[in-house]
Amino acid sequence: MTISNLIKTGVQQMRTNIFSVTVFLILYSTSLFSQTWQCQILPPERQVIIDETSGATITFITTHRSDDTNLYFHDRCWLLDQEVMLFISNRTGRSEIYGYIADSGELIRFNRDEDPQALNPVASKKGDKFYVVKGSSIYQQPGELVTHESWWVNDQIIFIGGHHPEEAHVKVLDSETGEIRIIGAGAWMEGIEARELSKVNWWHASGSPDGRWVAADNWHGIIAIFDAKTTRKRILTTGHRTYGSGAHPHVGWDLHSESVEFTSNKLGNPDVCIGALPENWLK
Repeated sequence: MTISNLIKTGVQQMRTNIFSVTVFLILYSTSLFSQTWQCQILPPERQVIIDETSGATITFITTHRSDDTNLYFHDRCWLLDQEVMLFISNRTGRSEIYGYIADSGELIRFNRDEDPQALNPVASKKGDKFYVVKGSSIYQQPGELVTHESWWVNDQIIFIGGHHPEEAHVKVLDSETGEIRIIGAGAWMEGIEARELSKVNWWHASGSPDGRWVAADNWHGIIAIFDAKTTRKRILTTGHRTYGSGAHPHVGWDLHSESVEFTSNKLGNPDVCIGALPENWLK
């Protein structure tokens, strides 16, 4: 039985006062093993707002006073059928893996108290399962900032790059031709403070699965959507971080290229959000 079917079964049971669901989870560390256990289902917390900048619908899937953050921007967080989204929360006193059930808004705590801490989840592209991995990598080139890279469609790599302090464009590298182009322009001007420059530069970027869009966030919690063909910039939402403090948005994409997920500090502490692209953008 798939995770989705098990979750559906668990939610139905929960509504008849059984607050658990059985989930099969594969963990990767130094060896491969599998276990089955009962997971805790938590009530919905979600809160919906309309962004003043774009009119986009922004859904806070968590509003707990804990630190809740989405997965890193290039890590797949949606299970295959897009019914459950993975995120991280420290509401138990340690960082753990949770799931958000899109239909009902209910949350799933995947970890158990007696288990070792498991982090860095990545949803599989095939089947309703996810993996827990460890490790990270970073690329550097002499003379240029090159950071936060991620693979995109057609063997392209999205990364943040610039040749001046605080200058950070969203760039795309064609791995076959070596051609690099700017898809989300940043800016640089001598004598401008870093705080001000960071309002028009970017720090994390990810491409939509259909190749149509690139999303980027920055140190001020501004989230922009760039048209992959024309490079046109649209501001989706703002105010999700204060420069110098707060969790970074780490904006990533849903499976249908119609919404982004990110971490917001707008309510006073980190929460996980889903921002839907306005319908008129998708036409």
